[in-house]
Amino acid sequence: MKTYSKIIILLLLIFPFFTFCGCKFFENPFGEAELLSVYSSESEYKIENKTEYIRYLNATLKITNTGKIDIYNSTVSIQADTDKRTYYKTLSFDITIKPSTSIYIPVQFEIDTHTNGSSTEKWKDETIKITGVSYK
Repeated sequence: MKTYSKIIILLLLIFPFFTFCGCKFFENPFGEAELLSVYSSESEYKIENKTEYIRYLNATLKITNTGKIDIYNSTVSIQADTDKRTYYKTLSFDITIKPSTSIYIPVQFEIDTHTNGSSTEKWKDETIKITGVSYK
């Protein structure tokens, strides 16, 4: 019986240690994602005797680690609307983000391609948004 009581006492002494230290291993990372400086741009390409224009919707994605542990992977889904269709993009980053720090990532959607200035698609202002975020 003495052996069992020693084991029980030992377990009672060790249990709080593993409970306190083990919590750090089961903690989930937390963060915030936001889109900054959204603007449109256009590139011009000369192909033989015609000019092709490609319009882009650009933004800067800011990811901030608001938790207590490192974020090792961030996945962000983004949606942008034009007058003709909705564009979707999912981005995944294997970048370590330390607690209380941020990273900035450029994001670009190709929203229209047209020849000789005949643009047909218009971006709806303020319609780019984050639709989903996950952290690991």
